Amino acid sequence: MARKCIICTHKKKAEIDKDIIAGDSLLIIARRYNISKGAVQRHRGNHVPALLAKAIQDELTDLARGSDLLGQTRELLLQAQTITTEAQETGDLRTALTGIGRVKDLLELLMKVTGELTNENQTQINIFTGPAFVDMRTRLLIALEPYPEARQAAAQALQEVNL
Repeated sequence: MARKCIICTHKKKAEIDKDIIAGDSLLIIARRYNISKGAVQRHRGNHVPALLAKAIQDELTDLARGSDLLGQTRELLLQAQTITTEAQETGDLRTALTGIGRVKDLLELLMKVTGELTNENQTQINIFTGPAFVDMRTRLLIALEPYPEARQAAAQALQEVNL
C-alpha cells in the first residue's frame, strides 16, 4: 500500500509548496515545518510538478481570456463603426453623433489596453541618472573599499538593476 503524502494534508501545504518552488533547501523546509526531509523530497517529486502544470494552465487560460476580451472589444468597435456609417448614410445625425462617441471610447480603450495610449501629462523622471544618485552611489562604493567582499556585492547589486 502506497504511503499517503503528509505534506498534501499538512495545514501549511501552500507555504511548503511555495518554499519548494522557490528552491529552498529541502532540509530547511523539513525543519521549518517539522517534517522529514524524505517527505519533502517525495512531495517535490510526486506532487509539485502537477502543481506547476496547473499553474501554467491557469496562466494560459487567463491569457486566452484576455485575448478573447480584446477580440470582443475589437468586434464591438467594428459594430459601432458600421452602425455609425449607416446612421450617417440615412441622415440620422443624432445616432451618428452618438456612434462617433462610442467609436472614440472604444478606440481609447483599445489603445490603452495595447499600450498605444498613455497619459500625456505624465512625466517620467529617472532618479538613477541624477547627479545626487550618482554621487551617492560613488560615495557608497568608496566607503566600502576597506571591505572588498561587501563592495563587490554592492557593485554587483547595483549593476543587476542597471544603476
